[in-house]
Amino acid sequence: MQATEHVHSKSNIRRRSAQEMANITLAKDTRMKQEMTKYISRTEAERQIKELEAELNRLFSREAQSYDEDKNITLSQMLAHVKQNHQPPTDHDFGFDVTYAWSPTPTYMKLPAEAPYPTPALTGCAIAVTKQYFYHLGGFDPAFEIWGGEHFELAFRTWMCGGRLEVVPCSKVGHLYKLLTHDFLGDGKIIRAKNNLRVAEIWMDEYKEFTYASYRSKLKLPTFSEKELKSIEARRELRRKLKCGSFKHYLEMFPELIVPPKDSLYFGAVKNTKTSHCLVVQPNGYVGVGDKECDGWRILPEEQFIIDREGRLMLGELCVGVDGNTTLLRANKNNCDNSKWKWTLNSHKGLDTGLLEITGPAGRYCVEHDQGDTQGKGVVKLASCNTTSIQVWSFAHKFDFGVSR
Repeated sequence: MQATEHVHSKSNIRRRSAQEMANITLAKDTRMKQEMTKYISRTEAERQIKELEAELNRLFSREAQSYDEDKNITLSQMLAHVKQNHQPPTDHDFGFDVTYAWSPTPTYMKLPAEAPYPTPALTGCAIAVTKQYFYHLGGFDPAFEIWGGEHFELAFRTWMCGGRLEVVPCSKVGHLYKLLTHDFLGDGKIIRAKNNLRVAEIWMDEYKEFTYASYRSKLKLPTFSEKELKSIEARRELRRKLKCGSFKHYLEMFPELIVPPKDSLYFGAVKNTKTSHCLVVQPNGYVGVGDKECDGWRILPEEQFIIDREGRLMLGELCVGVDGNTTLLRANKNNCDNSKWKWTLNSHKGLDTGLLEITGPAGRYCVEHDQGDTQGKGVVKLASCNTTSIQVWSFAHKFDFGVSR
């Protein structure tokens, strides 16, 4: 559906630089509150908010277009920031534990550099939508607690219910940081997990099993009260009323989204805990690490490995195995039929971090990042397991499917 709405923001509202804000810890104690006020006083924040509200009211006061023409929520990135850092366009993505991440814009989107483009997800701080369409979709889910989950829920709902999300590179947004951190009034991890599991229950259909499996491996799953279950059913009724499609159809709209196989034990980027580089398959088929340090805020296709229940370490359809009589690793389809070698992540605590081990006829070996590689090619090799930090790796996700729901 053609986009009809664009982001409207006041371009001259001052945004604190990342360097300034990075030096401020958003803490609750009085000393840190006083430090924050040196940068932006409460009075100044209130003035800027009123100024922004007045501008938005002016821009959105015109008559709203019909629903059929206006099924669109747009997400903005600061054009000046993108140009300054010379970054290519990026999509707003998510992991199957419903956590936010960035990913490269897929190459099949051949659009002009500054043209709006569709995105599967959004952030919660920089969206624009007409009030009429926002409430037609059902507004924000009122049962979310404190913080977390609402931007994914709104993104899924928009796409699945006939709308559209777009990034508009040629927009500028003023973003005011909060003076205080979120007060969860409880365990923040549990509250965020509960919000995200609520998203999964309402919108993700059979794919919710990945979300449950991810959280089950991290913490004791929170339970929904009878009141919460009724509110979940109320949102499912909204979904039926809006005649929304399936989550499977949503995934099919974005072929770049990588869905892990259902027999996955581990999934995602495999990061060396000492060097912070992630495993990749190089063009010649050998397994190495990327040129740059990797982090949990981006999803790159070349880093999305799995270990499945058969003990295979895979990237897509390629399986990682030992290259002949060497200590190097190579990925190809032929290795997928080799049942003599088994991969595992040996974690004594049962978490997503441990020794990346391969066991076979020649014994047990561990993968380590070869820091003696002076050519910058990012070599990894097999070595005797010795529990040194150079041999410790972490997967982005560990799945514990437990008892099927």
